[in-house]
Amino acid sequence: KTKFGQKTDADVSRFLTDFRTADGKVVNPYKILRLSRNATPIEIKQTYRKLSRKLHPDMVAQSDVLPGRCTSMEDVREEWERVKFSYEILSDPKTRKNYDR
Repeated sequence: KTKFGQKTDADVSRFLTDFRTADGKVVNPYKILRLSRNATPIEIKQTYRKLSRKLHPDMVAQSDVLPGRCTSMEDVREEWERVKFSYEILSDPKTRKNYDR
């Protein structure tokens, strides 16, 4: 039994269904973009652009070194997709508000 105002795990997962990747994992856009919850839209855009340049598959294909923990081009594509999805969540005020509740 939960106290008034507390959400159960089922409630939380129901609210986060829009924020899942294709493989079913829930995305934490703040963690992926390395931002605080009170980040401004300008900070979000700057961080996204920086990470996108670093992780974009076309840019990585031109260099000899894979970024971060990526061990293959498939890992790079997946990481870039997570960054892109996180930016889509945080760049839209309505979607960000839905995520933050």
